[in-house]
Amino acid sequence: MIYVANKKRKNESIQKDYPGAYILDITSSSPYKYGQILSPFYPHRNIPIPGESHGMTATCVEAIWQGLKVFEGADIEMQMFRNDTMKNIKRTVRKFGRPLGHRFGVFSQKILNYADARRYIYIPSYKYVLDNVPEVHRIIEKIKEKAKESDIVLLDYNLNPDNRDYTKPLSHAELVKMYIEGRYPSRDEDFIPLTKEEIKVLKQKSRKRSAERRKIETPEDEVQLLQQVTELLKTSERSAKDICKILAVNCDARTLKKYLKELPGIKERKEKRTLYYTLQDQDINPSLFQF
Repeated sequence: MIYVANKKRKNESIQKDYPGAYILDITSSSPYKYGQILSPFYPHRNIPIPGESHGMTATCVEAIWQGLKVFEGADIEMQMFRNDTMKNIKRTVRKFGRPLGHRFGVFSQKILNYADARRYIYIPSYKYVLDNVPEVHRIIEKIKEKAKESDIVLLDYNLNPDNRDYTKPLSHAELVKMYIEGRYPSRDEDFIPLTKEEIKVLKQKSRKRSAERRKIETPEDEVQLLQQVTELLKTSERSAKDICKILAVNCDARTLKKYLKELPGIKERKEKRTLYYTLQDQDINPSLFQF
């Protein structure tokens, strides 16, 4: 399986949520080139600029996105299309004033709103890179093959698993995941923005999941809990708080610790003020995605 996690989290924390998974940073600040080349900031060059651009190209996807922006105090920026440094690409409201939208091409008079700009500019530009840049396609295929045998976590600064959710920035890691899974946005319905009611329902479901926790009230409940904890700790190392969250049980960490001490072979490791438990003998899989 492929998952997406926040780049700002520590690898140790991610590894606890996805035990044994390979972690691949695909941002521009990745320590490895094979991670950087999946970033929209990476200068692959010769990427066609969408819309009425008369065959013009840009160095990277982000240069296209930022270069076509129109502000109250500034029109598109032609020099941006040549930026190959992965730096100084962002064009901000603080410097240029209120954003008016994106031009649909270098020579277009049409200004797209945010939703249409994502649909007609960003998403097809990034797909062009995934489809046509050989070194990118090789990495995609390796991730695809690796995901058949183990979990992979892609790191990104933005987390937005729904392309239709325009309340959050688009995540290129999510686009990579969709691409590999054959779900890359392409149809009209993929771009219909979530309604206020749909957004409200998503928030309610999130709150409901947090509230729905199983109570441990009978001896049978305790036996079932210990069986589930045993299976979990055979493959990973977890704190009592983590276990309560993963198994969705209405049980505080102090109470759970009493149950954990009943498990034969339980191992404890203290890090700062937190105790971590495991039943596994093998080391956790390496956190770096190796090629």
